[in-house]
Amino acid sequence: MASKRPSSSSTQHREKKAKGKDGDDTWSSTLAALKTAPREKPPATIDGPCPLSTAPGAQVYEDYECTLNQTNISANNNKFYIIQLLEHKGAYSVWSRWGRVGEVGQSKLMPCASLEAAKKDFEKKFREKTKNSWASKENFVAQPGKYTLIEVQPGAGQEVEVALKGLGSPHQAAPTASQRLTGDAGDLQVDDVDGNKVCKQRVLPCTLDKDTQELVSLIFSSDMFRDAMQTMNIDVKKMPLGKLSKQQIARGFEALEELEAALQEQPPQASCLEELSSRFYTIVPHNFGRARPPPINSPDLLRAKKDMLLVLADIEVAQSLQAQKVKEEEKEVPHPLDQDYALLCCQLSLLDSASREYQLIQNYVTKTGHNLCILNIWQVARAGEPLAVHLSRMSASKPTTSWSTGACFGTAPTWRWWRPS
Repeated sequence: MASKRPSSSSTQHREKKAKGKDGDDTWSSTLAALKTAPREKPPATIDGPCPLSTAPGAQVYEDYECTLNQTNISANNNKFYIIQLLEHKGAYSVWSRWGRVGEVGQSKLMPCASLEAAKKDFEKKFREKTKNSWASKENFVAQPGKYTLIEVQPGAGQEVEVALKGLGSPHQAAPTASQRLTGDAGDLQVDDVDGNKVCKQRVLPCTLDKDTQELVSLIFSSDMFRDAMQTMNIDVKKMPLGKLSKQQIARGFEALEELEAALQEQPPQASCLEELSSRFYTIVPHNFGRARPPPINSPDLLRAKKDMLLVLADIEVAQSLQAQKVKEEEKEVPHPLDQDYALLCCQLSLLDSASREYQLIQNYVTKTGHNLCILNIWQVARAGEPLAVHLSRMSASKPTTSWSTGACFGTAPTWRWWRPS
């Protein structure tokens, strides 16, 4: 259950959350990380149903493409609108597709006499649907009864499942399970972007201790994300308009914060919860078919949506880290786990169970009533971190459905951050 949120003062709220559950710290730290993440703008892809999506040389002109969404629970509205300015063989056209979220909907490809005419048509449609100027899209303000601009990566292969499959080096054969778990050396075949064999690489033995190897492997495990999504009954097909950007996920977090505050009102106002739920579903598109979108009107439903966003945020962050890997053609390369460890940009030191810090954290766990057994504790050192941070691996006697860090989810073992005051 979410921690109580007093409405009288944001300062009181922050103090209350500081004394709350571990999930509150995870929530706050994840939101802060998403807000400060660099804005990424991958090349736009032509909307899949468009006839030009398979035409050689066809492309979206510059940044003239947008995905709009609008959910209104009271009116049973849950609809999208996609607009793209396309260029093909020197000709320009405007592609539009609209309909109920989760359906292909209707579409229209409008040829234009010139680039200027295409821009004018695109900008006119955008203003009609959003009541915002395309030139001022960076300062977009959602208007009542109009569509909202959302940041997604539309086009072929847009589902979150594709992001999961993308975790790992794109042009290097994956290490065997035994290599990843034991840190053994071995040979890998490296291919170029066209799949042609380039050279064999000798993978050096892993330099990490066994427990840290397991930790790093779990942080970058696509199976862990799939298991987490399955545990929470998250269907990636119910996020149908594309992979959300970090900034869009952050807006979803903020919408849920408003819902959390509204749920703490006594009694909660149904109309307010309905309006705020509509806003959340507009920011984070959901496929409800033809059914009326359900209002998020209980702590359990709110918790489920929080967990969903935490999973999506972790997938996005892990994928971004993996994308930093640079293709190497050297004959000897570090073990994949060492490469992943380097991407974390921190030093993990496994604590001795007899150390003072280990005993202090163990005492915290015992005296706070948690039915947990500590398996491992790491000291985390980051550049610019004045305070010691610890990551603990614990075993629970019963399954837990709460998030402990932004990195791992599951039953047992669980993972928790500790930041001594």
